[in-house]
Amino acid sequence: MTARAEGLEDYVEVYPDPKCKFGGNDKIVDANYIKCTRKPLTFYEAEKGQQKNYTCVQCEDSPRYHLPEIISLSVSLTGKFDDVYSSRPFRYYTPARVDALYPRYGPKDGDTVVQVWGANFLDLGDDFRCNFGTKSTKAQFVSDSFIWCRAAQSAVVGKGMPFSVSLNRQQNTLQKLEYWYYNDPVVQKLEPDFGPVAGGATIQLKGSGFLPWDWETAIDNRNDTFCVWDELGKVAAKVTSGTLASCMVPPNTANLVTLRLSLTLNNQNVSEGALFTYYNPP
Repeated sequence: MTARAEGLEDYVEVYPDPKCKFGGNDKIVDANYIKCTRKPLTFYEAEKGQQKNYTCVQCEDSPRYHLPEIISLSVSLTGKFDDVYSSRPFRYYTPARVDALYPRYGPKDGDTVVQVWGANFLDLGDDFRCNFGTKSTKAQFVSDSFIWCRAAQSAVVGKGMPFSVSLNRQQNTLQKLEYWYYNDPVVQKLEPDFGPVAGGATIQLKGSGFLPWDWETAIDNRNDTFCVWDELGKVAAKVTSGTLASCMVPPNTANLVTLRLSLTLNNQNVSEGALFTYYNPP
């Protein structure tokens, strides 16, 4: 925990042993002076590495508290709290828990909307984060048992990345859940690439990246793999290999001659697609 006040740099040599009090006199911890910015930074400002020209007091780890409660936090430069004239609220909360997330996978470019179920979620502003490995994004609060966030980008694919939630950008949930990244699938060719407006035919999709985890039993995305037919919606796809998939052609209820057929591996993000042409049979 970091405390900010004007002119602290003038007292570093005078009062070298500041302390922090979390509520009562039995909750006093040591503190030290650190270089900081004039005001707290948002997550994105902190990532830019803004110059730290001010002096702040940083409390050591907050002491354990017996129940969730908002208490008064005070900082003493003398260490005796005879110089304290004000305090700030500090919130103790029940640790959050993550039970499940969906989808558990998405493309490496991120931006997949991930739904998260659990318990004891609190919206504490910009510090409320979803962590995907070493990267994080803002968590969006819906209720104390449900949140959502967008997946961060990743340079790592084909491997489960630890997923957690943080309410304060420091302590994370402890449940062992993983989020998996994959390279974007690419649909390069359809066979055939035309069919009657009534639909019903089975076509093959040829390309790459259709089966990112064919060797991994810990993850299975078959129920989230679909052919996406522009305005016609989704049809279940069957993936045979990393380069071959198939699906049924739906009836052309949109009365469009040509549609783009794409593939989604997580029932959300779609691949680059290929064109399919409908015709009226003679």
